[in-house]
Amino acid sequence: MTAPRVTPVNVADLHPAEVADHIGEVLAALGETPDAIAARLAELGENGYRDAADRCPIANYLIHTVSLVRSVAVLDRVIDLYTWTDINIGLATTDPVADFVFLFDGGRYPQLDASALATPLADPGTTIRKEDRP
Repeated sequence: MTAPRVTPVNVADLHPAEVADHIGEVLAALGETPDAIAARLAELGENGYRDAADRCPIANYLIHTVSLVRSVAVLDRVIDLYTWTDINIGLATTDPVADFVFLFDGGRYPQLDASALATPLADPGTTIRKEDRP
């Protein structure tokens, strides 16, 4: 059984420094290496777009996991996020997260690529299998 996707902490009651600490804990739970982070994100069904700071797998994971996060941008060594209470927080990334982002943007972890296509449909003329995608 996998861990719940929603954080058990009522982050709305937290001070910005506590929110930053909580986000750090949520990110640390992904793993200690870029490969472990990629595996956990895939397990959770997260994906994203390369070179898109606000739509990469880490950004999507934070939006889906921490209810207080309204928007997030995963930059070079910093995660810049806004909460629903309009608090802006800049959080330094750990080496594993920064390395994951660098590797993902460089083409690694294709299983985390979000497709530009809609949900795959059956090939024309068949109902046996879904279309092949690169």
